[in-house]
This record gives sequence, C-alpha cells and structure tokens, in this order.
Amino acid sequence: MLSTKIELNHNKIARAEGLDELARLLFPGNRNHQRIFLAIFIELKYAKGGFLPFLNPLCEKYDFSPRTLETVRSKMRRMGLIDHVCRFNKAHGYREGWVFSNRFCR
Repeated sequence: MLSTKIELNHNKIARAEGLDELARLLFPGNRNHQRIFLAIFIELKYAKGGFLPFLNPLCEKYDFSPRTLETVRSKMRRMGLIDHVCRFNKAHGYREGWVFSNRFCR
C-alpha cells in the first residue's frame, strides 16, 4: 500500500525535473489530485498577471468534480502554494481571486 504522507525536503525539490514529479511529491498515491494540482498550477502560471478570479471553470475544462477541486485547492493553500486575494487588496486592482503565494516563490 502506498503511503500518502508528504515527505519533502530541499534536496527532493531540487532533484525534481518536472511538474509531474513535483505533483507526485506533494500528492503521493493519488493521481486524481496530482492531475488537478497540475491543472491549477499551469492555469495560474499562464494566467494574465498570474491571477485567476475563479477556479470553478477548471472543472469543466479539465473534466473533474468541484468537490475534488476544493480538496486540492485547500491542500495547496495549507501548504503555502497559493493564496486567496481579497477584493480589498490594492496590489491586485481590488479584485478577488487566486495567486501564487509569496512563500512558494522562495
């Protein structure tokens, strides 16, 4: 049986050669969560200004359930990969949505 414990250190991250390996490190043993992580990551990376107002359209685009999307989104937020931007934030033009976390950049 595969372990679902996330074992991460700087050496494993440095050795990861692609996003698929990063997905396997962050979501071990669950290919569906890995696929959704990759969808969110790629959409955020190539979004205009690195800002996505809504994640729900990804469900239809990539054919997965909203419930699973919320599970992966919450895990990504707890890990410090993405942040929710409040509509009172001047830096993002007073828009509400999702961005990569500043902690993730480091």
